[in-house]
Amino acid sequence: MRDTPVRRFTLALIALSVLLSAGDLVSGLLAEHGSLAAYAPRADSLPLMPAAQAAGAKPEVVGVFISEGYWHPKRASAKFAQLAESGVNFVVDYALKGPEHEGWEDEFDEYFAAAQYYGIGVAFPIGQELHGASPETAPEYIANLMRLVRQIKPQRGISAWYVHDEVLPGVVDFDGTKHYSMTLDQMAALYGEIAAEDPNRPQLCVWNYLPTYEQFKRVVDKERYLAADRPPWFDDEVLYEQAMQRLVTETCDVVLVDTYPVGNPWLGDLQTPAEAVAELTARGTALKSATQPLYLVFQAFSWAQYFPEKNPNAPFPTRTEMRLMLCAAYENGASGAIGYSWFDTASPVPARCLAGCGQAHRDLIQVLRELASMGWPKPPYILPPHGEPVCEEPKQ
Repeated sequence: MRDTPVRRFTLALIALSVLLSAGDLVSGLLAEHGSLAAYAPRADSLPLMPAAQAAGAKPEVVGVFISEGYWHPKRASAKFAQLAESGVNFVVDYALKGPEHEGWEDEFDEYFAAAQYYGIGVAFPIGQELHGASPETAPEYIANLMRLVRQIKPQRGISAWYVHDEVLPGVVDFDGTKHYSMTLDQMAALYGEIAAEDPNRPQLCVWNYLPTYEQFKRVVDKERYLAADRPPWFDDEVLYEQAMQRLVTETCDVVLVDTYPVGNPWLGDLQTPAEAVAELTARGTALKSATQPLYLVFQAFSWAQYFPEKNPNAPFPTRTEMRLMLCAAYENGASGAIGYSWFDTASPVPARCLAGCGQAHRDLIQVLRELASMGWPKPPYILPPHGEPVCEEPKQ
């Protein structure tokens, strides 16, 4: 991945400040190793986050996943107002799509104008254009994705491109590869194409699993998960680790990791929530470059919303559990936090919003506000088997 002043500058685009006054946003620069530094505003710069008050004191990004879309701008504006009030300065909107009907441009512009007004950066889920791709058909899908990038990149409210979601290269029907599959070289080449077309926006990728070689051989290296061509790094530990480092450093500018351990029907009692987050965050930190920020996508939903047949009584994470997971992420290298998800705790669909949704939504808002106003939950926290997990309560 190229390490240039332009690239370091664009990394900061994903974080926006809360308004200093109505419609007035601040600008900023990203310093040499990913920390935010003081700056002089530039007339041609996109809205960015101001300098952190102290190194590591507050997350660079306080965000959530939403599912809103641009079709109802007034409703979106009300949503952004509520998000800003909750301390959010960044969202990934899963419902955003390319043009779908005549006159879409006005709605699209109104949506992003509302986000900018409330000081919220928006990541566009461009990776959805790859759904259905295989290593053989990937060039066609990549061409379609690039056409959409060229079409919508003039919209200044787009803060980042959200590209790959839980995708491991050379694998099929495993996590994100249920939607599409690509080789490592294709994923790296796509990063280069997007960066060449739009160097002023960072690219985000998220991984819920960055397996060690032993884990890969035990869990993933099965006939049902393998693409047609078996790369050499599948069978050599040194080459494997090099490939995993390439995956993290050559396919994105910002690394996101997501693990959802509370009530997870597959995890059981193997790990506490804090242990699961600590392991994945530490692995991502070890693989990424020094200039790449790493953000935790933390759990705010119930597994009963996704797999009721597996765990119909799965709870929502409590505030304490969310704080513990955030403690573990910060201690292992995370510099931002994004909740998954706002729409799971505030769904208007009765079948989706299970018992406990209301409290879960209030807990998520409280945790987001704490992150925005007081920073990361403070250690010490203790991981079993040495003792019961504890996390210092935020001090008002």
